Amino acid sequence: MAARRWIGGAGLAVVGLGAGFAALVRPRLFEAPDELSSPPVVSRLPSLVAEVGDEASRRAGSKAAADRPPEDLARVEILGTLERVKPRATSCYDLYGQAGLATVKMSVASNGRVTSAKALGDFEGTQTGVCVEAAARSAQFRPFKRPLITLTWQVALKGDEAPAESE
Repeated sequence: MAARRWIGGAGLAVVGLGAGFAALVRPRLFEAPDELSSPPVVSRLPSLVAEVGDEASRRAGSKAAADRPPEDLARVEILGTLERVKPRATSCYDLYGQAGLATVKMSVASNGRVTSAKALGDFEGTQTGVCVEAAARSAQFRPFKRPLITLTWQVALKGDEAPAESE
């Protein structure tokens, strides 16, 4: 059974958090087990702080490694990002009524932003083409190390179906 007692002096107090961890708090009256007020916990504080610091360093190191940008984007990442902007591109048909397979040449900078998008073929210079270019420029890829990636993206306009091919 824990007893009500003051732990610590006029400054900060050591409070056990379980699993070998402790915290410094302003002293107040609270329920505390006998082992928290004993000198061994207070004397273990420097080692507890060191353990917490070591664990934080390990976690920061592994997170930093995971946060490093890859050399290049994987195909699945590119397709996933373009799939997210596809509805915006297909809505260009609803706005301007031009159906077909829109081809867009895109440049993506190492920060993941699309720096240029140009509609090609039948959509070049049309309102629908400009709309699809804007949709492509709205794509945000994750950062990577290469200075620039050039992509060619094709998106079917008029719902999700590709235009029928003539024989």
